Amino acid sequence: MSRSKGKTAGSKPPLRKVSGDERIYAAICDAILERRLPPGTRLQEIQLGEFFGVSRTVAHRALLRLAHEGIVSLRPKRVAVVARPSVEETRSVFEARRAVEAAIVPILMQAAGPGLADELRAMVGAENAAYARGDRATGTRLSVGFHTHLADRANNPVLAKYVRELVLRTSLIVALYESPSRAGHPHFEHAEIVEKIAAG
Repeated sequence: MSRSKGKTAGSKPPLRKVSGDERIYAAICDAILERRLPPGTRLQEIQLGEFFGVSRTVAHRALLRLAHEGIVSLRPKRVAVVARPSVEETRSVFEARRAVEAAIVPILMQAAGPGLADELRAMVGAENAAYARGDRATGTRLSVGFHTHLADRANNPVLAKYVRELVLRTSLIVALYESPSRAGHPHFEHAEIVEKIAAG
């Protein structure tokens, strides 16, 4: 009997290879969310390429994607910096985020199964625990995960894409404008959102 060259029963599907520009894009997004790259930070293509083991062209492609999403500002002579949103842009971003997330909730109520509230309670519990132990980076990441999970569970990939972009842009805005006295646990309303969803 000949041996099949295809996947064997029970074998795991091969992992998708992540391109160099995707790795740079994800790393910069994570660093912004965790406040390791504040607004105005200069991003040099040559240094990024050397760090990630890719060409300057690949690094530039990642920065172009970030610029398209409003996360990075491109300046003359291929200079890129983490964006510094203006007050006017800040208003527009928050208005857009409110509109998009408000549109998700009724869709979510129809699309999600009965286990959604328990999933969200677990996420909120982990988020609260991170902030309680002073781990703001993890708390911020879990908070972002809460919003993107809501979008994903609504089964609308277009809305989910907009939520991810808007969450990242609002994280930049918070890093730029938030008062140090309010830098504790800014997402106390998540538990209330979960209970509203649970109550229908």
